[in-house]
Amino acid sequence: MRRRDLPDHIRSAGREKAVIDRLCRVTGYAPLFAAAFPREPQPAIVQNIAQAISAYERTLLTPSPFDAYLSGNQEAMPPAARAGLAKFINTGCVACHNGVGVGGGMYQKFGVVEDYWKVTGSDPIDKGRADVTKDSADLYVFRVRACAT
Repeated sequence: MRRRDLPDHIRSAGREKAVIDRLCRVTGYAPLFAAAFPREPQPAIVQNIAQAISAYERTLLTPSPFDAYLSGNQEAMPPAARAGLAKFINTGCVACHNGVGVGGGMYQKFGVVEDYWKVTGSDPIDKGRADVTKDSADLYVFRVRACAT
């Protein structure tokens, strides 16, 4: 993944610094970036973040036990995973996180379950699609994240 492959909302003016600052506040990430990019004086930069995401994505394996479960093999997932899936379904998550990839096919207003901005303390507040479309109806509307890749 190259820097230009990152979503526009990350590459846009002012967002790169916010993304890097937030990433650096995650416990344990700073030493991992330092170990992964030992020649970099500041290893948590956008190019390295993109490279780290790419390396992670290459570890994702498919078909997964979940894929086998969806194909009818009820024993493909352990009981704890099946219980988690039942909770995911019964809580209503499937209303938005559904289809191929278990999401990613629609846009929804963020904070359906709880006030995201209050819970996370995000700063600056991302206004979602409204930043791109300039339509107030798109304020805090984002593409529903896929749960499976």
